[in-house]
Amino acid sequence: LPFHNDYNKKREKFNNELMDEVNRYNVSLTGEKKVSRKASTSINDLLDKETKDKLEFGTLVHSYMERIDSVNDLNEDTLEIVRIAIAKFFSHDIFKKEIIERYHEYEFVYYEGSTKCNGIIDLLLETNDEFIIIDYKLKDIDKESYVSQINEYKKYISKISDKKVSGYLYSIILDTWKEI
Repeated sequence: LPFHNDYNKKREKFNNELMDEVNRYNVSLTGEKKVSRKASTSINDLLDKETKDKLEFGTLVHSYMERIDSVNDLNEDTLEIVRIAIAKFFSHDIFKKEIIERYHEYEFVYYEGSTKCNGIIDLLLETNDEFIIIDYKLKDIDKESYVSQINEYKKYISKISDKKVSGYLYSIILDTWKEI
């Protein structure tokens, strides 16, 4: 894949520049407070049983989606409700594009000045002219923090690639998509 080599070169160059900047901050005694910004979100509330059950279902579906590229990758033992949820996901028009690479649980770290930015993209699809970021959510995809999360992911991918970058939130329970 010709782009793959170009992508790796850009990523290596970006990481080298990043390390130069990190080393510069470590050597200088600027007194600047190091700040960390995590793109991924977490849950900090106490949950009722129904919410916990939904989260467990979402976590189960998410765990399958981390390892498969299509509904055909599921084995016959997969629970029917999980199979249906995953089939709905893979029926979206995004998967009709010619995908040249899929990156599951794509972890990244970069710095903006002294601020460390990191996150894990649930699914990053690469086509000949675009990167498509997909982040799975259990139900609600309208939270502002989720929009910020996708925008942070898009910012990082835009730094390491000249390709167009699109971002989506996907609701597992509602089977809905939101382009960011």
